[in-house]
Parts: sequence; C-alpha cells; structure tokens
Amino acid sequence: MPKQRKVILDTDPGIDDMLAIMLAYRSPELSLLGVTVVNGNVHIDVGTNNALAALESLEAQHVPVCTGCWHPLLRPPRTQLEIYGAAENTGIALDPQWANRADSRHAVNFLIEQVCDNPGQVTLFTLAPLTNVAAAIIMEKSFAGNVAEIFMMGGAATVSGNTSTVAEFNLYVDPEAARVVFESGIPITMVGLDVTGKAALWPSDGQTLDKLDTPVAKFIRQITRHYFDRSEPCTLFDPLAVAVGIQPSLVKRAVQVRVDMEVIGEFTAGATIADLRGASGRGPNAKVCLEVDSDAFLKLFWERVIDFGLKEK
Repeated sequence: MPKQRKVILDTDPGIDDMLAIMLAYRSPELSLLGVTVVNGNVHIDVGTNNALAALESLEAQHVPVCTGCWHPLLRPPRTQLEIYGAAENTGIALDPQWANRADSRHAVNFLIEQVCDNPGQVTLFTLAPLTNVAAAIIMEKSFAGNVAEIFMMGGAATVSGNTSTVAEFNLYVDPEAARVVFESGIPITMVGLDVTGKAALWPSDGQTLDKLDTPVAKFIRQITRHYFDRSEPCTLFDPLAVAVGIQPSLVKRAVQVRVDMEVIGEFTAGATIADLRGASGRGPNAKVCLEVDSDAFLKLFWERVIDFGLKEK
C-alpha cells in the first residue's frame, strides 16, 4: 500500500462536515491525525460534539478532536443555526460532557504542533471558516512553510455566492482569515461553489439507507433526516473537497489563478476575486476547480462510507 498522507480536517460540523470526517477516516490513502473545530455552521460546542459523534459512529474515538477559535479574527460570530443548530436538525443531542470527551489541546496549538513536527508532510482539509488556520499562520512563523498543501471547501470563482450575492459562507464568515491563508504561500486547491453544488444524496438514498443494518448507515440516515424528510437533497460540499484530495482525477477542469479576498466592500465582503483572465499581472496562488466528475465522486463516497460497513458484516 502507498504511504498514507497525514491529514487534519479543520471543520465546523454541520451535517456534510460529519460525512467528510467519515470519508477521510474510511480512506486508506489518508492518516487522520485529528479534527480541529472552529465556530461556523454552529457554535463550537455543538460542532465539537458533532465531530465526536461522527467518529464514534466509526468506532474511531482515538482520533483527537480539538476545539479552536470561537469567533472570527475581527468580526462577530456568524452561524447557520437555523439549519444545523438544533438536535432535531442533526439528530444528535448535545452531550453536556462534550468538553471532557474532546482533546484538551486548543485547535490552533494542535495544528502548529502537528505541522511543525511533520514538516512538509501534513495536508489540511479546510471545510469551515479559516480562523483556526489563519491564527496558526499568525502565531507560528514556520507554520505556513511546513504545510504540504490545503484542500479548501470555500469560495466561488464563476458562480454566485450562497450567503451574499457574491460570497460563499465559509469565506464570508471570516474574510480576513481567508486573506491571510491565500497570501500565506501554502499550495491551495479551492473546491468552491463552482463544483460543490453538483453532488448530493437524495431522499431515494435515504430509503436505501433505511434498508441497511449497519451503525454507519443508521448514523447517516439520522443526520440526513433534516433534508430527506423535507424531500430535499443533502449536498455534499465538504466530502467533495476531501475526495478531490484523495483522488485528484475527479477534477476535470481547473485553473491556476490569483485569488484575492474582498474584505472591505459593503456588498462584496467575503467574495473570492479569481483573476481568470490574468488581468492583474499577479502570480497565481491557488488552483481553482471548475469541473468535477460528480458520478465518480458519488461512487467513491458510497463505497468508502456507506458500503464499507456492509463489507464488515
């Protein structure tokens, strides 16, 4: 077997974040060093609790889960509690002992420790606002130079935003942090709204999950009920970013471009300005994915996360 790539998931679970954690853990190409949690989709206590629950469904309680920054670098917290913030939406009750079950290290310290102890070997999957990663860059001079690469779920280069007209949620929440990361020199693959909205689980998949008698299938059905009971799809934003890191051939078209973050605009803060025409004359700092093989991704996700449990029976 090829050498496993050391990875950390920086995330804000969130339903699709939990599915991304499960995909990363189930992928033999990856060695999951830990999960770091940031305020984003939900408050950090709920997100940490959800990350712990996802790992427990896999009997992977040995993977460290570290809590991190509870608000953006300069802005007040913003969440999506209306989607993810209640137990009836995620199917997961908040354990009042969540902090005792989490790793005692702060997420930023954990990131710095793992990256600097393994220079050039750790890949980050950033599936959330980039506050934790930006803080690590700011705190430790050698951090950015020691990160192997980042696969980022965030941004929108050629399509509209999902939070404002032009901004995607993760980067809208903390655009100053995103600017720090884009300007850090770390190799970045941006898996944004240009591609992430094209792959989903559907209510019919929920009916299939109902027929599978495995802990993993039951857990996924539990956390996706929020969508399926309303006859809505569960879009796999974050799992796609993980899958691109696992299987780069999923990307059918990408461009190396300069991406800058808008942090000041009254109506455009959080926008990713991708210089697709090279008009600025500035060198590229990110690979932006524009087309992916959604069918191949869904096959990979289903085999790794859902069918895996069937093979164990």
